[in-house]
Amino acid sequence: VVVAMGPGAVGTGTWLGTTALEVGPVLDAVAALDGVGVLCVRASSGDARARHQGISHHTSTAVVRFTHEAFLLPVPAADVGLTGLIDLRHTGAAEEVVVDVPDVGAMLERRGLRITTMGRGPAEDPLSFRFAAAAGIVAGRRVVGA
Repeated sequence: VVVAMGPGAVGTGTWLGTTALEVGPVLDAVAALDGVGVLCVRASSGDARARHQGISHHTSTAVVRFTHEAFLLPVPAADVGLTGLIDLRHTGAAEEVVVDVPDVGAMLERRGLRITTMGRGPAEDPLSFRFAAAAGIVAGRRVVGA
């Protein structure tokens, strides 16, 4: 099962003012149902707002403050040292899984797909696409047992 927010997340510019906080209870619910949650970290290298550079403060708040059960934390190998991951690693619930991520932009282009996040594609926001790809790889491996 993939659980994700739809487009149009609401935020107020405060640490609790976002609909993204639901990720914590969702990860906990997965664990309560004997599943394994895979967090797709919201990260950006293309967003002009300082609080959204690197690991989104919304992701950090949701995970550090509102997630209590075990989950997998996929991290692209290229981004292991990224500032902000330290908070996610030390929640006590996160099991970091480092994965090699292919060139997402090239993969999408070969398939004729144009995917954006907040209007930006892989060339404008590669960090966002690498973290999404890492989550997809980890989830896919869980499904196929690799």
